[in-house]
Amino acid sequence: MVNNGAILSVLFIMALVLSNHVRAEVLAAGASDARPYESVTESKRLFDPDALRTVRGVVTDIDTVKMEHGTPFMELTLKANNDLVRVHVAPQWFMQEQIQRVELDVGREVEVKGSPQIIEGKPVLIAAEITNDRRDQRLRLRHQDGTPVWAGSEQAR
Repeated sequence: MVNNGAILSVLFIMALVLSNHVRAEVLAAGASDARPYESVTESKRLFDPDALRTVRGVVTDIDTVKMEHGTPFMELTLKANNDLVRVHVAPQWFMQEQIQRVELDVGREVEVKGSPQIIEGKPVLIAAEITNDRRDQRLRLRHQDGTPVWAGSEQAR
């Protein structure tokens, strides 16, 4: 029996090491592609707590991606060991509520614990926890089973 978590972990590590051109070829050659986040329930299924990884790097970009139903979702790009790592964080509305809990801005060094996944043909790390470079601020984004912490909020769908 094939362990999907192990396969995704190997693909994620390969993607970090390879150049962007080669990375695209590797992913196109057989990685299963997850659909963008459709809902909180789908978000939980995309997260694999058994494949948890830690990446430390400097924030080079903060962007917004859209969930399938249009909810803006924060995405960080980290430079880690000369590679760029896309990190899916949380819905924008949730992050606005959490702004005092952790400082996230371009140039800041952070540590992200998360689950690697392939979404829309690209490797991403689905964040479970973010710690800033001062290590005195920590933001938990997912429970141990992968359920997003924002799932109980009124704005969660």
